[in-house]
Amino acid sequence: MALLPLIHARRIRSPAEAEALFRGLRERRVALRGLRTADPAALRVVLDATRRWRSRATLAFDGGALTEAVWEALADLAPRRFAYLDVRSPAAALRLWPAHAVVHLRGPQARLEAALAEPLVVGARSRDGRALDVRALAPDASAVDVTTQDPARALALFRRAGDDRLLRSFIQDPHPSCHAALLRLLVAAGVEVSAELTLRRADARALTERLPAGAIEWQAARVTVDLATGELRGFITSPNTLPEDQRRWHARIDGALRRGGLT
Repeated sequence: MALLPLIHARRIRSPAEAEALFRGLRERRVALRGLRTADPAALRVVLDATRRWRSRATLAFDGGALTEAVWEALADLAPRRFAYLDVRSPAAALRLWPAHAVVHLRGPQARLEAALAEPLVVGARSRDGRALDVRALAPDASAVDVTTQDPARALALFRRAGDDRLLRSFIQDPHPSCHAALLRLLVAAGVEVSAELTLRRADARALTERLPAGAIEWQAARVTVDLATGELRGFITSPNTLPEDQRRWHARIDGALRRGGLT
């Protein structure tokens, strides 16, 4: 399938006009892309915007150090409500779901055996409430996956096996009950956060108006508004890319602009 990008002549000059356009497209919710900030006040605004029912959010963060303050925030965050949390260091990855956790360990055999407090043998086995899968075993390069239902136990293992550097990590759909711990984690790590949100139109407008101007995009129904440039674009797919298909796309946008009161 080939995509043919299209650009409309109309420019969208503000969040209010973006909301009007998507109202004209009859889209109740929009996806926001390009939200990037390290400012604690702006992070709080982003988290507050996800409190609505059926809001969706992915917050990604990269770099920084796993300081004591970060570990304390992680310990508070780990048992709380979210869809998924993925935290990575060069030597380990911590993956948390509501019902279980997995820690992926990589490194020299002796270091992994010290972290697990037991000798390693290739293969899978379960013991003491955790499932251990030794997938590779060598003095300089071993790989072990550990599954447990206890998030605190998983976090403790991740800390023993990892190091003090934070690699690209992310959280999906954090519940309001974990916002305070998540904010402490992000501020303590001192990293820039990239957020992708799906919100109701009015909430998207309110959030965009409260944040500093930046390269924020609104997306829904194969239509994108780039608020930094005002560009209104979309695409059609083959085999429906003939000139009449392109005219229909422009007519659809024209109709949405009229219904939104933008013409």
